[in-house]
Amino acid sequence: MIKKVFGLFVALSFVLILAACAEPSAIQKSFEEQALDYNIHLKALIQSGYLSTVDSYHPYTIQIENETEPKTYQARRLVFAYTDEQYNDLFLELGIKERDFYCIADFDAFIKNTILDSEIDQKSFPLNYLGIVDTPAQITNVPTLHGDYFTVARYSVNYNRKFSSGSIYANLDISDFLDENGLFTQDMYLEHIYEKYTIEELEELLIERAERTISLIDLVKYKFGYYYVPSEIFWPSGVELPEAGPKCSVSKLIEVENKTSAFYGLVTGASTLTDLAGTENYTTFAPSNDVLKAILDNKNGRFTKDEATRDKEEFLQNHTVLGSYSFADLRDMAPYTLESLSGNNLYVVSDGTRVFINGYEIKESDMAATNGFVHELDGVLYRPVRSTDKNLVEVLEASDEFSVLSSHLSTLNLSTTLTEGDYTVIAPSKTSYEAWLSLRELSIDSTADHELITNTLLSHVIPGSYSVDQLLNMTKSSPILFETLAEGVSIEISQDASKVLYANGVPFLSDSLSASNGYVHSIDSVLEPEVLLDLFELITSLEDLSRFDELLDILAQNAIFLPVDDYTLFAPTNDAILDWMIETNIDIYSPNAVDTVYAFVQSHMASGIYSRAQLSSLSANGPTDVPSLLPNVSITISQDTEGNLYANGVMVVNSYEALNGVIHTVNTVLLPDEPNTLLSVLTDLGQFSIFLQLMEGAGLQSYLTTVEGTYTVFAPNNPAFEALMAELQIDVAGLSSLPGLEGILQYHIVEGTLTRTDLNTRFDNDNTLLTTLLMNRDLLLSKNLDDQLTVNDIVLLPNDGPADNGYVFGIGAVLMPEPSEEEPVMGNIIDVLNEGGVFTTLVAALETTGLDLLLVGTEPYTVFAPLDGYFMVKMIQDEITLETLLADPGLLEFLRSHIVLGSWDADSLKALVLSGQNIISTLNGNLLTISETDGYLFINGKDIIVPNMLATNGVVHSMAGFLVDL
Repeated sequence: MIKKVFGLFVALSFVLILAACAEPSAIQKSFEEQALDYNIHLKALIQSGYLSTVDSYHPYTIQIENETEPKTYQARRLVFAYTDEQYNDLFLELGIKERDFYCIADFDAFIKNTILDSEIDQKSFPLNYLGIVDTPAQITNVPTLHGDYFTVARYSVNYNRKFSSGSIYANLDISDFLDENGLFTQDMYLEHIYEKYTIEELEELLIERAERTISLIDLVKYKFGYYYVPSEIFWPSGVELPEAGPKCSVSKLIEVENKTSAFYGLVTGASTLTDLAGTENYTTFAPSNDVLKAILDNKNGRFTKDEATRDKEEFLQNHTVLGSYSFADLRDMAPYTLESLSGNNLYVVSDGTRVFINGYEIKESDMAATNGFVHELDGVLYRPVRSTDKNLVEVLEASDEFSVLSSHLSTLNLSTTLTEGDYTVIAPSKTSYEAWLSLRELSIDSTADHELITNTLLSHVIPGSYSVDQLLNMTKSSPILFETLAEGVSIEISQDASKVLYANGVPFLSDSLSASNGYVHSIDSVLEPEVLLDLFELITSLEDLSRFDELLDILAQNAIFLPVDDYTLFAPTNDAILDWMIETNIDIYSPNAVDTVYAFVQSHMASGIYSRAQLSSLSANGPTDVPSLLPNVSITISQDTEGNLYANGVMVVNSYEALNGVIHTVNTVLLPDEPNTLLSVLTDLGQFSIFLQLMEGAGLQSYLTTVEGTYTVFAPNNPAFEALMAELQIDVAGLSSLPGLEGILQYHIVEGTLTRTDLNTRFDNDNTLLTTLLMNRDLLLSKNLDDQLTVNDIVLLPNDGPADNGYVFGIGAVLMPEPSEEEPVMGNIIDVLNEGGVFTTLVAALETTGLDLLLVGTEPYTVFAPLDGYFMVKMIQDEITLETLLADPGLLEFLRSHIVLGSWDADSLKALVLSGQNIISTLNGNLLTISETDGYLFINGKDIIVPNMLATNGVVHSMAGFLVDL
């Protein structure tokens, strides 16, 4: 438990605090030598640089009463020490790791607060009571190096007494014991304390005057003083507790983390450490202490000590890559190639559970830093010592078994490739290679055959050097997919119970060859590469997935595209999708079905590649959930006793590998439970059909169906709209075309979920505002005389209901936003520009460039709109027509320089000027300067003629000129 002590006064009872060092201590061990149970505290002293302070006497000079000359003494140290267990409890409470502790902003203050200050004056000690003479009791003020004060009570001077118990009295009130100079009064001289109080009475007095009492666990005497162990860690005054999360940079983490101490010892002084301490993200794969110790002790035959330590800069750079990669990132991206800071390739592979870098397993992962990650690796990323100096090409040439293969590599100019890096060659035997050439009727003498032969040979070459032992270790749990030099072609390496290795199901032969830059493993077959298609091309090519392909086309027609990524698709067959369409009576081609189609596709897809083997591994010990692309929805993977895979209880039939993913087909759709959306609640409640029709027509239905946000809807019922139509003498069609209808509907929607209980809680004296989706428009929440909740004085009807994505209230009237001089009820930004009548050229330009589509949505923008007259002047000066103006290649960037993301009305712009932050960025990154003179606003020196033409999605300011040249 952390105790924060401000203006700290602490009393130590039954404790000898300070003694003169007139004679050498019988305890000859320093704190560093004997603090066996205080490893973290010792490390903290070392990291902070205060160990030398603790492990030394400190001199003090004092004028003793009746002495002519001041005397100098060597004082013993007094420190507070916390056990490793206390520190670990502290780290758990703060939500940090031990390594983060050494990097907290106030680490120095924390350590200084455990060491008593060596400066001693009259305010620190009553002159006669420094412990130099035997006295029965004393009370003493002692400051720490941080500046907190401890009030010390001692009433036993038996120096041979073994410490057995005691307490710390925090925030002790001793103000009435001090004189006007802050010194102790005569009443606190030892003889008076001794005469006035028994030990028991003094203890009661201290407990009474203390804010709280903390027990002491132990007192240990060491060579230079004493260290005390309080039962609780107390924090320095004036210092905030650190927040949870990483505190160290990658560089500092390597220095302070116990698991990387040997690695840090090898790279200390490397200038790259400075880069790793900056703001750019890095990931370091640090060889474990055991691995490095074996190398430095020359007990690891794979590397020499010289290779591991020959260049600390290169050593660090070869184990570090640019970018922040967590274990999950590395697992999901495998197989993948990273480039180290030294320019070497680092090959990432995974079996779905473990991750390997150049064949070495990550043992301790995700040591998080403020600018990346450090992972502990069970190997060193240097080329190991080989028993031969021959490279792969030379080894193949020297073997009669691979003479034909070697000759073809030379003819196809592939020999150079195999000498410029580390590779593992899965080499077909001479017999199998010649049989394949004959079967495919291929000849090395025919240039027309070179492309196929080249691609096939490259599909047998794996980047990276992997021995048989390494491959056995890597695949002992699950098969691993390795990239080859042939684009889009991988080899799956696996092993059987007899530890025989297989490449794509073909067993390794017994003979493997070692080269200076890799290995050759022989198989008795040619692995013909299967050219993998892009995932979406593969979907199109599979006849039984044509309906799913059709769903993707519908999304594309509505400008909904999945980000470029690797995916796993659990694809329902055509019959499964047809059954779903019949059961739900859905018209997938209806514009209203787009959200449903999108949710359907997302619920069947997962980010990352999960092969059949990986899914089997993940579910081997029980069902496991794979997050789908649909938020908060997972796909549960399981398997039966025969190894059949299931997704949400539906058997996986076939699996197909793609270049950027994998497809698993299922005979039933994997739909999650149907969400109880605002749309379904309004439909079930009844009496809201007109509201739903208008929301659909205005393109706002997504607010009712979304699962990515929540909304509270105050929905007018059918009688409310019927009354409005009667008043305006229009029908539903006329209502649908009512100017500003989109804004009127948005005025009925509040972001977030508010239940009736929430509204009652928020109600406050008839003056509670609810912010709606309509820009700058609020609803007034109140109560009438009957204590009924109202919005804008309209009573909330009893037919309300919760939804998964919000809450619905029925109301008996349509809420109309009140117009004002500055804020007329209008449509979107394009509507405002058209309504103005003086921005026709600007609107034409926006439509030509497609920017008008940006300004009709719901996201807010600010447009600084030049009047038509300034475009006319431009055309006259340049002697061009409107068509020529609209064809100007710089038109798009010119327009983007007049548009700013967000709604910035005149008051907001003036506030920026007042704050000194008078720069605002446009859509293309140009910076606009805002200024104000005599109450008038200027943008880049151009006057805003008419400000604050408000739209439902932003604001328009008419400008006296262009902000940039066209």
